[in-house]
Amino acid sequence: MADDTERSGEENETGALLAAAIIGAAVGAGLGLLAGRALDTDVAGVVVRSARKRVRSGLKRGRRAASSAGSAAGDAWGDARETVSEFAAHARDRLDDAVEREIQQLRKAARRQRRRLGF
Repeated sequence: MADDTERSGEENETGALLAAAIIGAAVGAGLGLLAGRALDTDVAGVVVRSARKRVRSGLKRGRRAASSAGSAAGDAWGDARETVSEFAAHARDRLDDAVEREIQQLRKAARRQRRRLGF
């Protein structure tokens, strides 16, 4: 009995959703037809020309922005290259220092070993 009630509730929801979709499509189609008739060909031409003009100006702005972004990216690339080279130089110096300390410690250990063995 409860299953029947749940099914009828689901069917009602599905039916309501379907009805709303059909009504929305009908209203949208009607408004589209009214808007199409209301637009005069001269008005439509003005709208199209205005839209083209806006698109062209938008493209020009986009090109200018991309160009300035490219130059900024070039500057950032140069800064990054400089930073990485400084980091590599610093790491190289630190590695050289560590190797020198290790060599000194090995020499001292070798001297101690030779003294202990009597060489």
